[in-house]
This record gives sequence, C-alpha cells and structure tokens, in this order.
Amino acid sequence: MNAAARMIIDSADDLARRISDFGDASPKYDQLFEGYARLALQPGSAVLIFAPNSVEFLFHWIAALANGYVPCPIAPSKTSLVSALQKSLKIAAIVGPQLDPARYQANHFARIGAFRVVVCDRTPPSYEPFDVLILTTGTSGSQTACVHTVESLVCNASMTNKTLNITAADKQLVVLPMYHSYGLITQSIGAIISGCELKIDGPPFNANRFADLIRKEGISICGITPTIARDLLRRGTVLPALRSMSIGGDRVSPEEVTSLLSVFRRKVGRSVLRQPFTSDGFLETGDLFTKDAAGYLRYVARKADILIVKGEKLNTRSIDLVAELHPDVEFARTTAGDMNSLVTRLWAKDDKTLDLEEIKKLMRSSLRLHEVPDKVIQERNAVFHK
Repeated sequence: MNAAARMIIDSADDLARRISDFGDASPKYDQLFEGYARLALQPGSAVLIFAPNSVEFLFHWIAALANGYVPCPIAPSKTSLVSALQKSLKIAAIVGPQLDPARYQANHFARIGAFRVVVCDRTPPSYEPFDVLILTTGTSGSQTACVHTVESLVCNASMTNKTLNITAADKQLVVLPMYHSYGLITQSIGAIISGCELKIDGPPFNANRFADLIRKEGISICGITPTIARDLLRRGTVLPALRSMSIGGDRVSPEEVTSLLSVFRRKVGRSVLRQPFTSDGFLETGDLFTKDAAGYLRYVARKADILIVKGEKLNTRSIDLVAELHPDVEFARTTAGDMNSLVTRLWAKDDKTLDLEEIKKLMRSSLRLHEVPDKVIQERNAVFHK
C-alpha cells in the first residue's frame, strides 16, 4: 500500500470526529470496512457507488479503497446507465440505497451499512489496487471514466489546499456532488489532508439554504460552479463573509466577476496548477490548452462538442451516437438551442420519414436525464453538413 492510500485510510477515525451531514447517523467506518472485506472480491475490482452526498457515501468510498478495490462514485442513475457502465468499466459490484438485484441480473444482495451491494462480475479485474475511477462530467461521453492513482488525487487536493491556504482552522461546506472531482477530491480529500471540519449538504442546491448554512455553521471555505454563482447573482442572495469562495468548472465572464466581487467583497483569483500527463503527452478534459516548457497549461478554448446545458457538462457526440443506433438514422447532430435547451437534428437513411417518438424513447432509455434533448427534429439530406 502506498503512502497516499495509507494516509487516507488511516484518517477514517479522525475524520469521523470532524465530518457531518444533515441526515441520520452514519454507520461506523469499521463496519463498512468489514462489509467490503466479506465480499471477497479480487484486489483491483471496480466498485460502483451511487448515493446522494453524505458522510456514509465518503466512508463507503474509503472502505472500498482500503480493501484494495477501485471505487467509482456516480450520481444516482437509471438502471440502463448503470448497466452500461458495468460493461464499459468492468464493474465487479454495485453499491447504493434500495438496489434491486434483479435489474442487474442477480438473485440477491448483501447489505453494508445502509446500502445494498450486488456482486455482478468476478472475472479478473482490469485495475490495480488503490486505483480510483472518476467519471467524466460529460466531456468524453456518458460512459467513460479517468483512472487515477490515489497519489495523483492527494497531490491535486494538496495543491488546492496550498493555493487557498486551507488549514485545520477552517470549516468547509460541500454543496457540489461528491461523485464529481471537485466535491470528492478538492473538498473531501482536501479536508482529510488539511484537518479542517467538513460539512456535507446538497445537491440539489438552494440559494437561501446555502446562505443560512454558511451563517449558522460558521463556514469559512466553500466551492461552487459558475451556474450556482449566476443563480446567487440572479436572486440577489446576501451571503455572510467567507474567507475563500472558489468557482470552477467553466468560464465566468468579466461582467460576472465584477458582480461577484460586489457581492462577496473577496479577492477572486485564478491559479494554474500542474497536472499529470499521459505518456504520449495528452490530458483529456474537453478543454483545449497549450503547454509551455515548464509544464504549465494555458487555456485556449473548449472543444466544440462540449456544452453546458442546465448547469451540466455534456458531450454532444455521445448523444449523437445513441441517436445513430436507430436503424433509420444516418446522421445526428446535437447543438444548444434557445432558452438553455438541447436540440438533436436527424438525417434519415434514404431520406425516409423517421418515427421521432420511437427515437426519443431510445434516447431516454440510454442517456442521463440532462443529456436527453428537448427537441428532436428531422432534417432533409440536402441540408446536411458533416
């Protein structure tokens, strides 16, 4: 076991004294660890964990890691998506509240803490113990993940702590999804490293509740997305003083920064952190960067097939590929429409008339809710441009 994994695992008892949420009391970490050990999966087996933000969610993640498994956090999702991830990521077990084993071709489930566990694949694992899977947020498709080492996650969280000067004296609020990188790595693992208190809430996000929690809980550190920041500005929410508010995930316009400064009256800065590259020099994030001799990245633009719609990142090409599974569809192109909507245009084989309702049903069964287009339109082949 490497030093980074040992540090996270050994922190569980101390973390239990400085982490809390707004739900029922969570099971003890030792009980969760023993539950995962009883699964007797091979080291390096991937475990899909889906549940809302909670202390128990984080302790399940640590307990799976401590048993030499590869945790993969995911948002509570439709069975079709979970089944697709099970195949594409070679998932050995699925963990979550109220799992129905029959949906995953299983006859029974085990119980670990308040969650159910379905073991679905005992074939030789594709990963190494203490690897971690982090799903992409839509930039590379809906069924893809990045394989990280624990060391890289600890390095990332440590650099953010240093940049924001987060210490054991702070109290940090998590409102972003813990199955995405910021909530899990930057905030949760960051809190393990810094020794600060961690208060877990949301999603969904509520502006008034957010302000009340900051005030009542004495929060000093928090991170939000541009979508949340814009919602706070639109509502005119009055926020108590924070020592640090970080905003990331997409660009914020100069006008929005000016407005945020007037609300928060705090320094808004930008830090450029070193990031690990693959052996062939690529970092697949959906962003386009240049890289200088010192290894620093300079943002250029977003890929054309990456959109943020209704506050969620998505890859339009992965949506198109689902539509193109229909036998009558030759091409599909998904773009942003009016009023923060998503529009998929279809071109039929042999210019036949498409059954749009049938295609919509296909897309709803295979895509996450925020990926399902608001409109599906048939175009004639004469206007298709590849």
